[in-house]
Amino acid sequence: MDRTIETNKDPSPVTQVLAGCKNEIIALFEDAFVRGALESLGFDPQDDSGFFLDDTARIAALHYVPRNRDIVRTRKRTAGVEEHRFVTEGGASLVQEFYITEVRGSSSQQSRWVPYLDDVQIILFLAPLVFWQSLNEDPTVNRVQDSLELWREIVGNQLLAKTAFILLFNKKDVLQKHIGAGVRVNRYVPSYGDRPNDVVSVTKCM
Repeated sequence: MDRTIETNKDPSPVTQVLAGCKNEIIALFEDAFVRGALESLGFDPQDDSGFFLDDTARIAALHYVPRNRDIVRTRKRTAGVEEHRFVTEGGASLVQEFYITEVRGSSSQQSRWVPYLDDVQIILFLAPLVFWQSLNEDPTVNRVQDSLELWREIVGNQLLAKTAFILLFNKKDVLQKHIGAGVRVNRYVPSYGDRPNDVVSVTKCM
């Protein structure tokens, strides 16, 4: 169930401008020529901003308040190495501290964050199912291929012999949209071969 926060604050100038341009934003996002032009420049409307643009009529309202689903779907690109500290709730004897070190995921950045692997107990590895995308820092490298190479390197690192690994695939919703639109996996990942072009098969292959 979504929870919303009631607010009586007056809309900010930015919100007022956004609300005033709501119809224009919707028209631009739905225009086939605009979508094609963005995609030709490497910008994927469905992936980069698609969730919010699909819901412009609700979000561009003067008194819009984010729902839980909006917050979960909001993403901030990781730059470098970031550390986060969490404390579990409970009685005094049950309080535990967790430290999460978030690192930028491409293999080209590995040398910068390897020193942070010392004394790590669990590695949570996020692998995006975006076979049609390339790395921002190197457009010639496919993101899925980069994830696979990085995964192999980390799992084979002797410093992590006693570390637990959790592998998570994300952006499945974006994958479903692209598969549904008829995008062929083997066009971007030749090694995929003649496997079925559906979400289940792609995920299983990964």
